[in-house]
Parts: sequence; C-alpha cells; structure tokens
Amino acid sequence: MNYRGKTINRFVRYILPLILWMCLMFMLSTSAGSSVVSEHILLKFLHLWDPEITPKIIEHMNAVARKCAHLTEYAILAVLLYRALHQGYQRKMTHAFRATVAFSIVFAMLDEYHQSFSASRTPSIWDVMIDAAGAIIGIGVLYLIHRHSHKPNKYLVQ
Repeated sequence: MNYRGKTINRFVRYILPLILWMCLMFMLSTSAGSSVVSEHILLKFLHLWDPEITPKIIEHMNAVARKCAHLTEYAILAVLLYRALHQGYQRKMTHAFRATVAFSIVFAMLDEYHQSFSASRTPSIWDVMIDAAGAIIGIGVLYLIHRHSHKPNKYLVQ
C-alpha cells in the first residue's frame, strides 16, 4: 500500500471515529441533549418498570442517568483519542495518555461553554469534573488492559 493509501486508511480507521464521536457530543450539547429530552425518554422507560413512580424519583433518576452519560461519553472520547494517538500515529503510551487526558479536559470545558449558548442547557464546572473523571476512567481501563494483555507492548515501558 502506498503512502497515500496508508494515510487514508489511518484516517478512516482512527481519526474518523473520533471526529464522528466529537460531533455527536457537540450535538448533544444543544437542546437535543437537554434534561427535558432525557427525562422524557427516561419517563417512558421508568413507567414501564413502575407505572406509579413519583415525579421526584424520576427527577433523581434523570440526574443520575445524565451524570453517568457524562462519564461514559468522555470515557469513550478518551479511548478513541488514545487509540488515534497511540495506534494510529505510534505515539508513546505515556505521551498518548497525557495528551488524551489534557485534550479531554479542554474539550469538556469547551463543551460546557458551548452549552451556555443554548437556552435549555446550563454550563457547570461540576460537569467538567465528571467529564475529566470519565476520561481518566477510560484511560485507566486502557492502561489495565495494556498491562494485563499477553502481547508485549514496546510502548508500555518508558
């Protein structure tokens, strides 16, 4: 495969999934990802489970689900970014870990800033901290996988 073919293959395999995930996250920072929308979806599910569930419990469950979503979406972002840096561009593992966490935190701050322009969304420093925790959890899981894998990894020991 020639250089151009390798570059296109690397882009499609490593960068495109990252860009698509970031676009989805950007879209969810608008009214499409507001608390009202998630509560409506959760309400349908919870009423199937317990038709007499109280509005207070629904509100609490919505808050918990939204914070879990923050953790999960940033863990996925971190995994995709690390994958792009380490496997796609052969960066050392420690460098890829640091860059991934730093980028994820900056992206979380920009995401909260973006939410300030949507009437149905409110930015929160707590969400940035939850997002950072999600990225760190994602990186931590990757580290454990690398550490316990049977394949030697020349980038693991620095």
